[in-house]
Amino acid sequence: MRSLRNILFVIGLLFINSFLAAAAGTGEWHLRAPLTFYGITFGKTNFVAVGEHGAIFTSPDSRTWNAEKSVTNESLRAVVYGKDTFIAVGDKGAILTSPDSAKWTVISSGVADSLKGVAYGKDTFVAVGNKGRLLTSRDGAIWTAGNSGVPDGLRDVIFADGRFIASGENGTILTSKDGTDWKKGTTGVSFIIKGVTFGKAGFVAVGGQDSVLTSADGEKWTLRKTGVSTWLGRVTFAPDIYIAVGEKGAIVTSKDGVKWSLQTSGSVATLESAAYGNKTSVVVGGTNTILVSPDGSQWKEAVSAFTGVLRGVVFHNGRFTAVGDKGLIFSSVDGAVWTRVLSGTAANLSGIVRGRDCYVAVGNKGTVLTSDDGSRWTERKSGTTKNLRDIAYDGKGYIAVGEGGTVLASADGTVWTAGKSGTHLGLKGVAFGDQGYVAVGELGTVLTSADGSEWIARDSGIRNVVGNTLYGVAYGPRGYVAVGESGMLLTSEAGKDWRLTSSGTPNIFFGITHCADRYIAVGMSKNKETATKTKINRTFVSFDGEKWSVESIKDAELFLAAACSSDRRIVLVGKEIAESDPLPEGK
Repeated sequence: MRSLRNILFVIGLLFINSFLAAAAGTGEWHLRAPLTFYGITFGKTNFVAVGEHGAIFTSPDSRTWNAEKSVTNESLRAVVYGKDTFIAVGDKGAILTSPDSAKWTVISSGVADSLKGVAYGKDTFVAVGNKGRLLTSRDGAIWTAGNSGVPDGLRDVIFADGRFIASGENGTILTSKDGTDWKKGTTGVSFIIKGVTFGKAGFVAVGGQDSVLTSADGEKWTLRKTGVSTWLGRVTFAPDIYIAVGEKGAIVTSKDGVKWSLQTSGSVATLESAAYGNKTSVVVGGTNTILVSPDGSQWKEAVSAFTGVLRGVVFHNGRFTAVGDKGLIFSSVDGAVWTRVLSGTAANLSGIVRGRDCYVAVGNKGTVLTSDDGSRWTERKSGTTKNLRDIAYDGKGYIAVGEGGTVLASADGTVWTAGKSGTHLGLKGVAFGDQGYVAVGELGTVLTSADGSEWIARDSGIRNVVGNTLYGVAYGPRGYVAVGESGMLLTSEAGKDWRLTSSGTPNIFFGITHCADRYIAVGMSKNKETATKTKINRTFVSFDGEKWSVESIKDAELFLAAACSSDRRIVLVGKEIAESDPLPEGK
């Protein structure tokens, strides 16, 4: 086994964590989505949100967000705008700068400690972090280590009312007029003070459960009760109102910092940060959460670059296109930055393929969509209301399969004709290879057809096995491979005779693809980590369909489909999006 790193978004889902891969592995992975956003600011005309695995999202209107190309894999914890420059800081001393929020540059901080907060004032940037770490810079490019005078980790820093205020562990609050000389304030509390802001009623700091601190000068603090039992993590000031956010979607507001009211956020995610700009308050947090409000009391969810579950993905002409629940369609030229495409439907989409002239996507209630370029989609009449699960293309036409043994055929993706599969069992996957079509489904169902018109039932050998639904099938030079429940892997050279191969795992495999010289099987892990809520996804790789190696991807839970680019990069989609480096040459 050799050590790899799992880099998410995010959406993009998803961006980097360490994991192990077998010798036949795919190389380094990058998790792209979904993401937790840790920090947000408003500068020039844009909101900028930063988060896990180097995620950077921007928005001119606070409602529609786009993922920017990041230049780091480290999680970014805070961002600020000053001196015509955006500065983002994060784990392992990461510092990024940008003049426009689109093009970012990595700057050397000279430290390895994680940085949690950054502020700008008096022509000086100040960054704070673990172990009392404090850095200053005049231009954002050259940073100098300062002395905070405390060993406690610092979580936030602001500049307001002519001074810097830093807060952190063990009730620590520091003040400085120049960012260099710091004085410790008196708070009388021991909890972590995670955030601080300044407004009309003075300074407000948060971090405790049912607790906030207020101060007129930033040095002497008074403990207040919010009446909310959840822990609060950040606070900002919009005109006339303080907004504090925290666990379980908590948003509390106050006019004076003393009396607080709980607002309905509509979210259960942990909310990490808040900012005000362009007459709008924006809150960000876990699982791609971005909430917006004009007044601090009425909150709506914004559209981020990845929300929901993706169930199918295809690569064509330099672009990945993925489809999923509630009509979601996303596209990406590099597998890292994903852009949402309007589908015109709210139906769950389960499969997508690229034919000679167009893309075809299928989904629930007989939904069929076509697109010439992947950006403009048209709904077609399929002639069925059955849920369609997958689609394949043979060079001449399309075959879609679905519930109740549904089989549909089309020469152009526009006009569809119902076929006879000979089964009433649900069909979950379909693939085309040198020996024709293979469709798989419930109770170990395997059907074959030379051209999609006449289907023959084959013996999969697992009809009497408990948990024998087959969800996916792929074709490669070694033949067909079908995957399903209970870690089942079936192989067949021609689709007629099938052999059961043990994966040695209780995984549920939902999808499989063949990329370059190997099969990639994806799904959901069932293991000890699942029980302990540690998300680890196990993806299986094989050169021949018989011998499989495993790759463990941390922070990923469920993948449903995979696709391969022309330069041998694999993209996995599901609850998360993950992308591999270009595959090494195989056997």
